[in-house]
Amino acid sequence: MKTLFKYLLLLSLISFAYSCSDDDEKDKKIRDTTNYYPLTDGSFWVYLRAEVNPDGTLGAPKYEKNEVSGTEVISGKTATKIDTYEGDSPNEIGTEVVKSNFYYSEDGKTNVSISFIEELLTVEELGITIPLNSEVKFITLIDEYTSSWNILEIPFTDLAMNIEGQDISFTGKATLKAKSLGLRPYTNIALSLNGSAVAYLYEFEISGKVDFIIVGQKIDAGTISIKSSIERWFMKDIGQVKRDDSPIKFTSSGSITKILDSLDALPYNVFELNSYSVIK
Repeated sequence: MKTLFKYLLLLSLISFAYSCSDDDEKDKKIRDTTNYYPLTDGSFWVYLRAEVNPDGTLGAPKYEKNEVSGTEVISGKTATKIDTYEGDSPNEIGTEVVKSNFYYSEDGKTNVSISFIEELLTVEELGITIPLNSEVKFITLIDEYTSSWNILEIPFTDLAMNIEGQDISFTGKATLKAKSLGLRPYTNIALSLNGSAVAYLYEFEISGKVDFIIVGQKIDAGTISIKSSIERWFMKDIGQVKRDDSPIKFTSSGSITKILDSLDALPYNVFELNSYSVIK
């Protein structure tokens, strides 16, 4: 009887282990086949980019083309290169590469080279650029199995900036966070797209203490918080179909407030997929 019991127990353990292994394989297969950003060579996406002025009017439309152009090995990862081109119309896209970013997908995540966020780290109106950590090569753009995640946090000390001719020293941090907004209905009649897109919100903030620099001396000027966000929509097996930027928002305390209040409201951009070709 004891021998039979041991045999049945062993058989149960083997069955359980096989079941877990089978579930792991199924889960891995699901992750491997979910594709919100196809990275096949030759695929491209063209977006209509419109600048929205503070009064709600639209500036002249521009077009942006992102095209897959091979792979490179970066930090041990085989990453797909996507080149960006710009033009005044879909038929007048330039041939000069404006910028390049690198992507790789792994375990339900789409990761992108950190250069992807450089535009967020520069606020021209304040004359500041947050220095990137050169040790960080990739950040997570899409995570299908996490509702929110911290992308990065960059501390800085005595960062030089200039607002309305006033030299300022800025000490604080820059943070970038992401969260899933779930599925959203998406329709693009021109491209015959009608279905669901998964939306992600990326929230960026620069905050800290500021000092006026007057005759080489620091004078306490209060605090600043600069916030912006980007919402990106992705459709399975197609890629990004929509992007909505938010206006940059300033909040402050202390004497810096008077200078910030004199700044004009800033425009922001919205993007809509105009054409695409995904190579299967």
